[in-house]
Amino acid sequence: MNQRDNTYLVGYHQYALYYWYKCVEIGLIGKESLLIHIDLHSDFINPLIQTGSINNSKDVLEAISSKMIKHDSFVIPALDNEIISNILFCCNSNQQNEYGDYENFHNPEAVIKKIILEKAFYKEIILDLDIDFFLDFQEDGISLLPMPEEKIIKILQSISILRKMAKITTIATSPEIFIFHSAWRKEIFNNVRKVLKI
Repeated sequence: MNQRDNTYLVGYHQYALYYWYKCVEIGLIGKESLLIHIDLHSDFINPLIQTGSINNSKDVLEAISSKMIKHDSFVIPALDNEIISNILFCCNSNQQNEYGDYENFHNPEAVIKKIILEKAFYKEIILDLDIDFFLDFQEDGISLLPMPEEKIIKILQSISILRKMAKITTIATSPEIFIFHSAWRKEIFNNVRKVLKI
């Protein structure tokens, strides 16, 4: 876990929640931020813990350590505890995810347009990126391959615009998704570092 210029790098995505709480505690962001969530999945599964019992960053770490909050269930606690008040999802269109009352914009460029049109409605922005977003489903609907590098770079250029709008950024490298393909993870992350200048 590294922090550079209000950008927090984590392996497992659930640790992003810890940094959101920590940034509220130290006054870097206020509550009720807008979350821009860019990920292969929505991570909108209910956690195995009553979200009302998560009052601070220490509680988050305990819930993660006891596996009550996992990589796919950390968004709901932030919403329930008013760390965030709205979400703009940007998830793979082939994934069958639950988004609650929130829309999936599928690509960061569409999120930028939405924010520009409604910027006055958002207090502060948390940008959250999981690098597994840069994996594409194949025709069988199960297999994944990395997007072509040119496509990754084009998307990252849009994400860099969102990063400038965000008060804080969390980036997950998701080793559990790339368990058999660490070279893909390294290659994608190198592009993330280069384009986002982290």
